[in-house]
Amino acid sequence: MVTVQSHVRPGGAVNEDLVRTHGNAVVVLDGATGLSDRSVTDAASDGRWYVEALAEELGTRIDEGGGRDLRDLASEAVAAVADRYGDHPGAAEQDSHEVPSAAGAVLRWDDDLEYLVLGDCGVVVDAGPESRAVLGEGPRDLDRRVVEEMVAIREAADGAVSYESLRERVHPMLVDHRKRKNREGGYWTFGLDPSAVDHAATGSLDRRDAEFAVAFTDGFEPVCTTYDAFADWSTLVPYLRTDGIERAVRVLRAFEESDPECREYPRLKPSDDVAVATVDLSE
Repeated sequence: MVTVQSHVRPGGAVNEDLVRTHGNAVVVLDGATGLSDRSVTDAASDGRWYVEALAEELGTRIDEGGGRDLRDLASEAVAAVADRYGDHPGAAEQDSHEVPSAAGAVLRWDDDLEYLVLGDCGVVVDAGPESRAVLGEGPRDLDRRVVEEMVAIREAADGAVSYESLRERVHPMLVDHRKRKNREGGYWTFGLDPSAVDHAATGSLDRRDAEFAVAFTDGFEPVCTTYDAFADWSTLVPYLRTDGIERAVRVLRAFEESDPECREYPRLKPSDDVAVATVDLSE
């Protein structure tokens, strides 16, 4: 018997993270709306439209695909979403930084536990005495440069700059970085180009060696990597197994709420959407 649990919590007005479970698989997605004032879908945001559409296309192929390669399934799903998105009036006129996209992680289990990670989502597998972390690359280095610029601006002004002002001043950097999406020298994520899936991190473990797995969006990751909550993934995973996802997310939000201006813990957002799924294979 396999037990799957999940939790999604918004970080702002529109939640663009989701979790979908499909028999022997779970999909976690983190949407990104284009960086402009234009939108082409009738959803709460284009990023929300994208993750709903991608989850649907992935789910259909996972349910029907048997043991087919996860990369092939994901590539086909992206192609289908691209066709659907292209049907919206105005989609063809959008620049690359205006088009929605998503990071994602897929876990599938049978005799083996398989994973696929694209963008800056992550997977951690508890394999006995150690935890194996697979953290997708995505725009991590580019985001780090933006945060460093935000810190530099604030230091030059002796701290007298609000978070909102910082975001406005680094917006051109964010646009420039978004234009590097799914291009050589940039970063790779789910978008409208099926070939980007070729850059996904994939792998598998014998199910007998995989007791417990976690898939999550980057909004959850700081509870282990940024805040003084857990030393590493090997300490977070036992907490999730005994105390559950919701309690871990409460810990995360407590740190964020204590630092709303991102001064003690410099970061891109005071609070981000969170989506987490755990798969207990130990039974």
